[in-house]
Amino acid sequence: MDSRYFTITDGSDPDHPTGALIRGATDTAVPSSEMTIDNTHHKVKVELGSSLKDVLELNIYAYLNEDGQEIAFQKTDYQCR
Repeated sequence: MDSRYFTITDGSDPDHPTGALIRGATDTAVPSSEMTIDNTHHKVKVELGSSLKDVLELNIYAYLNEDGQEIAFQKTDYQCR
């Protein structure tokens, strides 16, 4: 399905929060102030306040929005007939 049928979660989602981690000697969560979630253009942007020397791990979660659910369930209903 096209990305327009999905919504990216934000850091406040209780089950699947989108977030970023800097993996080094110790793991450090990237603050939400350094992340932008743009569901209009379907992207997550990370702007770190300092240079990155370690691994940046992105955990991006998305769910089907209402339009996506309609299409998914419509296809499922059609395939079951």
